[in-house]
Amino acid sequence: MESLGQIGGPREAATAPLVVALSDDDADYRAAAARTLAAMGPDAADAADALVQMFRSDPERNNRVEAARALGQLGEEAVVPVLAEATDALVEMLNDEEGPVRVAAALALWRIDHENALSLPTLIAALTDSHQETREFAARALGTLEPAASPALSAFIAALGDESWIVRSEAAQTLGAIGPAAAEATPALIELLLDEEEYFGDGVRRSAAGALGKLGAGAVPHLIAAFGHPRLAVRVAATEALGEIGAAARPALSRLQTLREDDYVTLRNAAAKALQSIRQTSPERF
Repeated sequence: MESLGQIGGPREAATAPLVVALSDDDADYRAAAARTLAAMGPDAADAADALVQMFRSDPERNNRVEAARALGQLGEEAVVPVLAEATDALVEMLNDEEGPVRVAAALALWRIDHENALSLPTLIAALTDSHQETREFAARALGTLEPAASPALSAFIAALGDESWIVRSEAAQTLGAIGPAAAEATPALIELLLDEEEYFGDGVRRSAAGALGKLGAGAVPHLIAAFGHPRLAVRVAATEALGEIGAAARPALSRLQTLREDDYVTLRNAAAKALQSIRQTSPERF
């Protein structure tokens, strides 16, 4: 199925059989067709109308999600011929009983019309939904918006304490993508980084450390303090984050020099890279 999306020549040659497949009796086949069209992006513009119909009428929840995702990947220009119908269908599905469908609809709506007033509020609301799966879908969806997700800043900070490790990790990564404008998240990210009770531990901690490395100088003292954490992964992540911060992490130089003699090679290597990064980004030689 995916090979159809790689056919050369006129886009209709690849799109036409996929459009037909969107109404196939086999639900998995319909889903595969939608995923392939999504991967084609704007080249699948001719499938816009068929995707709208699939999104509206497919009995399978996951297929409606795939159709919405594909619509979003077509881009604003590709959807223009069916923009009104696509927008109506997506807005209609913002009230779907299935959380993942609401999230997929809101994300697609944002992708084809950034000015739509309903898309971001729907995604942000889904981040606090009572169903874990919906929150995870929302966290992933908002994460793809990166800096554009800044209106959800307070919701992402709150999501760092979500019971789902996926939500916690996605929230941390998105806060990092927002950058220095998310500096108020620093205390919560530090708490997540140092939390010894973190069940899914190292992956979530790395997300927190990576985010801190993008928030700026305010995180430096906390990252230095993390060198005393009992878990090697936390110490390595804190070291890498200091390297990401660059010149503003100069207060960590002496501790990083010490870590170059550490017993663990991964920490020694991370310290060496961090030192190099700080030196290269500092206006003064040292």
